[in-house]
Amino acid sequence: MLPINVSHVCSLWRELALRTPALWRRIWLGSRYHMWRERIYRARSCSLDIVLWSPDPAQRSLHSTSTVNFFQVQSYMHIVSPYVRRWRSLDIRLRTYSPYLWNGALSECCSWSGQTQAPLLEELTLIYRQNDDTKEFCLFSGHAPRLHSATIDGIRLTWLPSLFQNLTFLDYTHHGFNSGYQAIQEIVTLLQVSSRLVHLRLMFPDKMFRGRRSSRSSPVIPQVHLPFLRTLHLRVETKDIPYEFIFLASLLITPVLTSLSLIDTTPQRSPFSNVRTFISLYIFPPSLQSVSIHYGWYTKELVTWLTQKLPSLKRLTLKRRDDYVQELELNQNRRRRV
Repeated sequence: MLPINVSHVCSLWRELALRTPALWRRIWLGSRYHMWRERIYRARSCSLDIVLWSPDPAQRSLHSTSTVNFFQVQSYMHIVSPYVRRWRSLDIRLRTYSPYLWNGALSECCSWSGQTQAPLLEELTLIYRQNDDTKEFCLFSGHAPRLHSATIDGIRLTWLPSLFQNLTFLDYTHHGFNSGYQAIQEIVTLLQVSSRLVHLRLMFPDKMFRGRRSSRSSPVIPQVHLPFLRTLHLRVETKDIPYEFIFLASLLITPVLTSLSLIDTTPQRSPFSNVRTFISLYIFPPSLQSVSIHYGWYTKELVTWLTQKLPSLKRLTLKRRDDYVQELELNQNRRRRV
């Protein structure tokens, strides 16, 4: 018999793939070191998209209970850390607990040198909700001028203007290592740095540290002016709206905001007890055109207030305890009673 080479694709497509570096730029890190090094080689001078998820969804059926430890994460990142100047995106999502995972993943990104700068980085995703390491990380030698999108959950970062001042999208879940006015001041500071935001999502986690509240009078915390913000998502996963959330919302000045989503991550729950406090303190901008209200946020008082006080409101979406979704189209001439 004649020798036959079997391939998944025809020779033409194989040749095309090998000659197209952009097809190899996505580096999904795992235990197959030689394959990822080959992908980096074939990507040539293209910018790189770095992905590290644990557990790896591609191997979930084989290793459904597998997790990674400090040394594994460090060895994975060691493959791509020498190329940090070529990173276009970094996406790390760690779902299961193991000590010092952020140290293993980011230690080589924190040294202060030109080799750890990220001049091409556009998107950053860092998620590890179970993190218990309070260390603050200063990334990429403070240099990522193209960074415009960040999703942060379970990590404390040094929020430098040279890193985060150009953000237009931010999904920020507070790390939970402090609470009260200290947590509020921390988020106010980062929002002042990232004042060019167009889309903002905020949440305080259920695991927040609850220290003793100070008996002193409330400190003076300045308002936050976000002149370009168009959409705002406020997500709650706790039994009630955290008072930090209410206080922080009262500081937001958003003159061009058009969409507000009040999200409750827990369905089948009664209304939050402090929705009325939120209504009294939050400054609903008159530019609002769309509001979405989920589960615990829903009260007739809030809906009535919105329909009567916001003449520009065009759409109201309600998601109640029975998962029934109701969309109301509103106009200035007629307001439907909910």
